[in-house]
Amino acid sequence: MPEKNEEKNKKDQDSSKDSKKKKSKKVKKSIIKKITTIIILIAILAVVLYFAFRTLRPEQTVATVNDEVITNQELDQKYSQLPDQYKLFITKDAFLDQIINVKLLLQEAKKQGIAVSEIEIESEVNLIRESSPTDEAFEEALKQQNINLEQLKEQLREQLMINKLLNITVISKIEISESQIKSYYQTNEEYFKENDISYIAAKDQIKQILLSDISGNSIELYINQLKSNAVITKKGDTPEEKEETVEPKDVDTFEEKEGPICKKDGKVIVRFFSTTSNSASNWISDTFDDLAAQYGRDIVAYHWQLDTGDNTLTSTVEKGIPREEVEIFQEYNPKNTVPTYVFGCKYVRIGNAYDSLEDEEAEFKRVIEQLVV
Repeated sequence: MPEKNEEKNKKDQDSSKDSKKKKSKKVKKSIIKKITTIIILIAILAVVLYFAFRTLRPEQTVATVNDEVITNQELDQKYSQLPDQYKLFITKDAFLDQIINVKLLLQEAKKQGIAVSEIEIESEVNLIRESSPTDEAFEEALKQQNINLEQLKEQLREQLMINKLLNITVISKIEISESQIKSYYQTNEEYFKENDISYIAAKDQIKQILLSDISGNSIELYINQLKSNAVITKKGDTPEEKEETVEPKDVDTFEEKEGPICKKDGKVIVRFFSTTSNSASNWISDTFDDLAAQYGRDIVAYHWQLDTGDNTLTSTVEKGIPREEVEIFQEYNPKNTVPTYVFGCKYVRIGNAYDSLEDEEAEFKRVIEQLVV
């Protein structure tokens, strides 16, 4: 009998343990179910709040360019595509200025009917593919730039349109004179002689260097002209922030004359009279010649050397100054001294005014901008 009672007690204990295990499992399942339900509710609430937040705060417009909107989403997306090393040097606000420039150029390209074919785009894509060792490397490069193939093609389309526009309106109109090439060679003569490079051998290389330098400045000027004819607004993060405007500086050192602006073929005529023996003329000559090349699409420029009769801005060497040009020089400077500047027959200056070439160039730009607007 004791053995039977002991066996029965053991069974009761085992039954009690099983009951506790089952109860424990039920409790655990209940807890897990509750936790899962809470997680689902939180997820649903997050989605609801997300869309409610988007409804309350729509995409913010950070700038407009002739009524074309730039949103904070577009700015963030394009800024994120910059390599990290570039982000160290360009702020998001400065990058917004670059986007504005691109918008202006694309709008002007479309206005002029400039288009890019799918064949041209595919050709550029293939060049990029060929520069990658494998297709996998090409795909990885796209991922690193945070873009896909379609976005790459759109970027290439825009870049090709801008390149075509700038080639037509700016670069094709830049002329590099013989005197500019000679001046560059003479300035760097020590380098060329050390490397046994003659002037004839260096000419083409020098021309490309000068073209690159001048085209950069010319493109900047072209964009500034597009801006002057555009309606651009930049908005801050808060309604209280006002749009910043930069007022053009006045012309300080030129005397303004009465009468019409003199032009040729619809372009303002800009004249500089100098002599090869005058140190003040020689000091400023290259600066004027470079600036004349930068504004080549908007002005007709002459740099007359009174003692040689040459216009340094042409590739040929003139043997004499036309009579009407001499008369203009004498009209605006009866004392016949140099250097003399006659910009558009509207602004005149005798002599140099600043100690630095940078200040002289800035003043020349201000005068020209007044005339070509």
